[in-house]
Amino acid sequence: MAALTNDQVRSLDQARQRLLALHTSLIALRSEITTQNQLPSWPSLQTHANLISNNLQQIAAQLSEYQDLFKSTVAFPLPQFPGKERAFILETLLRTKLEPNIEDWIEEGGKIAAGQAKDSHSGLSAQERSALWQWAPGAANREARRQKWGADYTLEEKQRGIATVVTGLQRELIEPPDDEGDDEGDEEEEEEEYEESEEEDEDKMDVELTKSQTTAATSKTTTAISTTPNQMSVDKIHKIMVTGRGLG
Repeated sequence: MAALTNDQVRSLDQARQRLLALHTSLIALRSEITTQNQLPSWPSLQTHANLISNNLQQIAAQLSEYQDLFKSTVAFPLPQFPGKERAFILETLLRTKLEPNIEDWIEEGGKIAAGQAKDSHSGLSAQERSALWQWAPGAANREARRQKWGADYTLEEKQRGIATVVTGLQRELIEPPDDEGDDEGDEEEEEEEYEESEEEDEDKMDVELTKSQTTAATSKTTTAISTTPNQMSVDKIHKIMVTGRGLG
């Protein structure tokens, strides 16, 4: 068996250090969650998440770069290795199969990945996107008219009771006015105006289309007339046939 080169030994040591850093990050996160009465603050959780994510990315890159080396490398103890004192480490290094709980974990992850790949959604079709764009403006407009912009509470919160609403603001908050009846009337008027504007736009489109078609037909007729050769009278044709001369 060939001995490892210095670069190969260095890659193994880097993988060990990165795995140790990942283990330390996970232990720190678990300790902070379990030892405190309340959950850690959001910045603290975000910091732990960033560290763990960076460690995972580095380990994945390391394993991908040296995958051939890691697959073919076999660990074996030297005679001077303290097997009795370090029996646990020796068993871990010489183990040829994964532990049962790790095998179950890998199998579960494979099933989840296969299910996600099978149920992957490619997005909306062109017809669905067109229907969505036609529905969205009217729905957004109707939803916007249900609220009172400029107030600190929504109409739904006011109907349920603003005493139970927790905003975290220290200043005096503004309540929306009670003019729901006027809102309904305004909403109906705006809907009627919206429908009328749509009808006017359709009429304009029809008129413009008719004008463009008429203009195109007129231009074609003019072109046909202009390209038609001038016709000669019967007298001129008879003169050419008798004398054999063209018109001067």
